[in-house]
Amino acid sequence: MTQNEISVREKGRALFLTAMMVLSVVAMTASFAGAAAAYNVGDSSDVNSGEAEINSGDAVWQGQTAIITESSQSDDSGAVSFDDATVELEDDNGDWLRDLDVEDGEVEVNTDNLETGTYNVTVNNAGTAGDDYIVTFELRTHGVTGEFADSTVTNVEGSSSAMTELEIDSDRGDVQTNVSASGLDADDLASIFSDYDSASELEDANPDNNIVYIDTDDDEIVLDGREAFEANFSNIEAGDYEFSIETSDTTAEDTANITVTDEEIAADLVESDINVEQGDLAEIPVELENTNEAYLKVGDVDSSGFESLVHIEDTSDDGLDQITLNYNTFIAGQGDEDAAWSAEEDDVEVTSENVEGELSEPLAATEYELSIGTGINSDGDDIQSETDTAFLNVGEYDGPSDVTTHTVPEDDLGSLSDLDDLNETTVTETNEFAHQDGVIVAIEDYGLSGALDDGELADSISIQIEEEDVPNQEPNPTDLTEYGEFLNSGDDAEYDGTLYFALDLANSDLYDESDLDAGFDVTVEADDSAFFLEEDEEIDLEHTISISERSVEWDDSAESAPAIDGAELSGETNVAPGTELNTQARSVGNFTQSPEAVVEEDGTFTATYNFGDYEPGTEFTLRVMDPASDAEHEIDSELVDAEEPNIELDTDAPSEVTVGENGTLDVTVSNTGGSASDEIEVGVVIGGENTFNDNITLDAGEEWSNSFDFTAEEAGDVEWSVTAGDNEETGTTTFAEEGSDDGNESDSGSDTGSDDESDSGSDSGSDDGDSGSDDGGEDDGSDDGTPGFGVAVALAALLGAAMLALRKQN
Repeated sequence: MTQNEISVREKGRALFLTAMMVLSVVAMTASFAGAAAAYNVGDSSDVNSGEAEINSGDAVWQGQTAIITESSQSDDSGAVSFDDATVELEDDNGDWLRDLDVEDGEVEVNTDNLETGTYNVTVNNAGTAGDDYIVTFELRTHGVTGEFADSTVTNVEGSSSAMTELEIDSDRGDVQTNVSASGLDADDLASIFSDYDSASELEDANPDNNIVYIDTDDDEIVLDGREAFEANFSNIEAGDYEFSIETSDTTAEDTANITVTDEEIAADLVESDINVEQGDLAEIPVELENTNEAYLKVGDVDSSGFESLVHIEDTSDDGLDQITLNYNTFIAGQGDEDAAWSAEEDDVEVTSENVEGELSEPLAATEYELSIGTGINSDGDDIQSETDTAFLNVGEYDGPSDVTTHTVPEDDLGSLSDLDDLNETTVTETNEFAHQDGVIVAIEDYGLSGALDDGELADSISIQIEEEDVPNQEPNPTDLTEYGEFLNSGDDAEYDGTLYFALDLANSDLYDESDLDAGFDVTVEADDSAFFLEEDEEIDLEHTISISERSVEWDDSAESAPAIDGAELSGETNVAPGTELNTQARSVGNFTQSPEAVVEEDGTFTATYNFGDYEPGTEFTLRVMDPASDAEHEIDSELVDAEEPNIELDTDAPSEVTVGENGTLDVTVSNTGGSASDEIEVGVVIGGENTFNDNITLDAGEEWSNSFDFTAEEAGDVEWSVTAGDNEETGTTTFAEEGSDDGNESDSGSDTGSDDESDSGSDSGSDDGDSGSDDGGEDDGSDDGTPGFGVAVALAALLGAAMLALRKQN
């Protein structure tokens, strides 16, 4: 072997030494990194040390160390030296607790394990009570709480969603808290609670901030005071963090939890087109994702001549899934833009940021672009981080189209405060009213919900009522608002553009109760000064009503009544439908019955009496009374023989139905007699099964009907029967196969079923089994890694290959 030749052993040794050098460099690097020196930011002297030098009578917080010196004694103690003294800690009763040590003329009392109360520190200097030195102190406890204003934040840099507050509170005023969190070091804490990314940057800048002290060795910071400290998590990795909040000099402590996500933030407009009429409230639904605030702009001053920019903030604890903003197009741009914006949700604040294009009338009919985003520019007048767009389409307002009037019962008028109340009472359209009944005036297509939102009517539209023209007298119109208020949206019923006024004219000065049967005109007017009318255009709608004295009256048919239970006697009235009238049928020595009668929509009323126990020929007095007035009517009546009821039964069913389809049995039971029936038992049996069985009662001329479906799964006859009292009808319906004369259909069905089951079922089962075997075998494990090798074996193989190559070179 020549000098230039290198042995295999030398080559191997060289390879080994090289590897060791690389490993040593790595190890040294790791060693240097681990040996980085800890340092502190701020002055530790600014932190509450936990030691409190006290005088007799002072208070100490539990966890502090009370420092007592010779000057701490009370006024009634003699001047005593601590040298060679015995110092004892006693409770409030003077009972000994423990001896205390004297060091450098001071006594330290550790209060960690002491309960709250009063304590004495006694120095027995000469063994006599007169020379005792006594210091009394009160031990108190205080609490501390820490909580983040938001349970979840993002780490998206520059986003408001990364910002929150750590709210620290305590019973104690001069509290300082050590704040740390598992998984976060001092640099992380510095970046959260200051404007700097690390403790070193904060140290170099030396700014005035809320952080009193930073300990990079223990990875904690000290915050001063009880307040809401701003916290920015934009530089923090996503995860769940538990913050420890411990007072720097006592035992009080708490924890605060927060979740940091790295999801993107977005603000979206739920609808691409929002259509609204001039003067109405525009509902704009938005969704905020991983943020609690956004900016929304309506319009562009260059294209639509107007724009309004607002800031939206969701102040709820957990965040709302959707927010609905209301934009009042009636008052938009007319001075108070904050008043034009609102949210349907309570936990949402909407604040105007910028308006361009001053308006003097409702928002013009045109198209306005909507844009939403998570930030605005430095000038505060435009969306900077736009995330979605849509359009607000404002249509032209044409004004009211018609006037109608309706009546409601006098008893219900006082309870009408909104549209929910109106829907719950009986409302009948009419222009003829009884005195004292409620008058409802409806202005159709009034719209302008933006004006009504503030409880006001549009100044440009006049809505008045006045007495019909009287000769030699000037008209005297009066606003409808003098006699009542309009009914706005309720919890269930929303304003749909028809404006309803509930008027109590009976208690007004509009007319004299002693001079009824007078007419009145309701007018709706607007001239071309209104924002929605062109020059020389106008609106003039008129509706006439009349008010009459209340009246009730029995029909002539009530002069006799059948001697049966359920006898119905009727009359007429001009009071509002839905009104409850009082009635009375009285026969001296026989009966007095007082059922109520409700006024129907056609102005009639019916009272029902039970006369079945009394003889025909019995005379009685019949009265009806209006509880809202002195209107009443009284007549004499007499019980008469009642005609017998006549029950008839009618049935109808098909004679033939295809198998699998439904047949229908129609049943009608009627009373063609002159009197109400007793209970009639109706029974229906189809195919031997009781399908229906119930009792019914029919008045004279009344009928009852019902239908019953039935079918059969195979060919054959189905018998049915119906009974109604003494009446009975039966029948048979035949169910036949469709195309039963063609025998090939049955054969074809049989063949097809056999072929499908044997061929398809067998093949499919075999194929699926093979596939399952291929997918689920042992190959699953080896397909995902290095076939036949683990990582360690592979490395050993590579090392062996390298040695073999060196050997071959030799």
